[in-house]
Amino acid sequence: MLIIWRGWGWIVIAIAVAAFLGAEWVVETVTGDERYYQNHEWTKHLAVAAACFVTMFTGFYLNHFRRLRRDELTGEVTALYPAHTLYYIPIEYWSLIIVIFFAGAQFLTEREFDRIEARPAAENQHESRDSPYGEPMTRDYK
Repeated sequence: MLIIWRGWGWIVIAIAVAAFLGAEWVVETVTGDERYYQNHEWTKHLAVAAACFVTMFTGFYLNHFRRLRRDELTGEVTALYPAHTLYYIPIEYWSLIIVIFFAGAQFLTEREFDRIEARPAAENQHESRDSPYGEPMTRDYK
């Protein structure tokens, strides 16, 4: 996958990864349980909130300070606004995109679990007893 950024745009990915890894480390350190982060949803929501907060303020800080430049020939002063983007989208907008992406992933994951739970119980029971060749294992006692 090709990653396109301008300026400090790549930092969006670093912030998101650091937020999730940091949240997992903090939760596991506080609780002492290595599976707590994976088994509870609120921990991931905390990581998304942290990633969005840091991304939004980093984007505002980097993209909203202008530099003044004076042309040496004409003496005209112009303002240069920095452009820190990831996939041509300014950094501060990525906080909303992270929330939308996470909500979509949560929705699709819940739909998959609902689909699995909606199958008849007989299908779920036979699934674990199938042979490696895809045939149900049966015993004929006569």
